[in-house]
Formats: sequence, C-alpha cells, structure tokens
Amino acid sequence: MIDDPGIFFRTDEFAVTCVRRRAAEPDVSFDAILASSDEEALDGYALAGEHRLRYPTAAVALGQGDRVLVGDRAFEVRQVLRVIDGSESEALLREVAA
Repeated sequence: MIDDPGIFFRTDEFAVTCVRRRAAEPDVSFDAILASSDEEALDGYALAGEHRLRYPTAAVALGQGDRVLVGDRAFEVRQVLRVIDGSESEALLREVAA
C-alpha cells in the first residue's frame, strides 16, 4: 500500500494544477488528473462531454457547486465520490464559461 498517494498527482507526469473557487473563501490550489471524454446523449443523437477530476482527498475539500479552474477552462462540481480507500476523490464536472 502506498503511504503518499500524492506521488500519483505530480504535475511533471499526468496531473495539472487546479484552483478551487468558492464564494467568500480564499482560492485553493491543488494538483489533480483531469479526464474528459465524449458520452452519447439523447438516445445517441448527440454527444456530451464528460469531465472527471481525480485528486488526493486531503488536498482540497470540493463540494457540489464549487468552481474549479484548470488553465483557461472553468468547471462546476456536479458530484464528489470517494474512491480507493477514501484517500482519493473523484469529482464529476460540467464545463462552464470562464
């Protein structure tokens, strides 16, 4: 078992630096892995982008409605799931106007 899951979230590998924005609170920077894919919608008549952000749970507290900035892109947190043994979390995101 790995004691420091942060080794998987290095920005010189796959991770990117993100910023959590929440009203009336200071911004929080953290490293995470962003995955985007196209999913079928409307019974296959359209494609919709699905975005997932995986990060060490101890790095940041994300909640539904939080805004996450990744470079020049902005996302809103739809849902947060704990994965593995709770040491990692995965946020389901939707892209919003920056």
